[in-house]
This record gives sequence, C-alpha cells and structure tokens, in this order.
Amino acid sequence: MAGVLVPRKDIVTTITDFNVFLIFLLLLLVSLGIMISILFSNHYLRPISQSIDMIRASTEEEAPKTNILELDGLLSYLAEYKKDLILKAEQEKSKIASLEQFVDRAKSLTPAQQSVFQLYAQGLSGKEIADTLYLSINTIKTHTKHIFVKLEINSREELLLYVNMLSEIGFDFSSLETTLQHTVP
Repeated sequence: MAGVLVPRKDIVTTITDFNVFLIFLLLLLVSLGIMISILFSNHYLRPISQSIDMIRASTEEEAPKTNILELDGLLSYLAEYKKDLILKAEQEKSKIASLEQFVDRAKSLTPAQQSVFQLYAQGLSGKEIADTLYLSINTIKTHTKHIFVKLEINSREELLLYVNMLSEIGFDFSSLETTLQHTVP
C-alpha cells in the first residue's frame, strides 16, 4: 500500500475550484430552467390569456371558440351558466311583478274582506274564520268568493301560496290592513 502526500494548499485549491465549478453549473442550470419555463409559459399561457380576454370582451350568447378543447368546454359551460342566471333573474322579476300585482289587488279589499283575508293568511279554515268573526259560514263563503275574484285567484291554496311567498320576502300583512283602513272611507 502506497500513500501519496499532497500539500494541503493543493487539496484546498482543488476542492474550492470544484465547488466554484459546481456553483457555476448550478446557477447555469437554474438560469436555463428559468428561461425555458418563461418560453414554455408564454407558449402555453398565451392562448389561455387570449381566451380570458375573449370571454371578457364577449357580449354574444354563443361561447367563443379557442381551438383548445378544455377551454372551449369551460367557455361553453360558462355561457350556459350565464344563460341560466339570466333566465332565473327574469323568472324572479316575473314572480316579483305578480306578487306586486297581488298586493295591489289586495289593497282593493273591503275591511270585512280584509279581515277574512287576514285569517286565511294565518291558515284558518272557512269554519274557523266564521267562528272567529261570529259570522255565518255562508257570509264567509261570500266574502271568500269576492276575495278570490278581486285577487284573481281560484282557491284557498293559491291564496296561501301568495301569502307564503310574500312572507318569505318579509312582507308584513298588518301594513296591508293599515293601508286599507286609510284608503277605505
């Protein structure tokens, strides 16, 4: 077995040179990686950013085409979602308009009809209303018929449907009664 004696200074210089070479190689690889990622990201992100710009600029109901399968699928979904939102908004407007018409028609009820209406709104039946107001069932039936005609409805269930929808949006039926008392001489 033979040993080689090398001066310490030469070993330190060799290791330092090798470490500098490794650091330079590492920096070169990192720089190269950054440049390649920028090139690839520009290549792959450009269609995505262009598609997003197309979406923002698109006023048509048809989804714009990008020739990228995944983006076209996403754009089609978003276009359908937008159509659904518009349709739901129009339906809500229609519901609100019919509720407003119902309230306007309810303001035309006489005080006696209003009393019957209020008790129906509380969920009472015709017999219970007759007992509560100390009136005959025939009088309640007559008031009910006139209420249905004025409100343009056909059944107690339809009346309760309107009442429930108005209650869900926070309508206060006592304000309707107050309005009636002020409008009826």
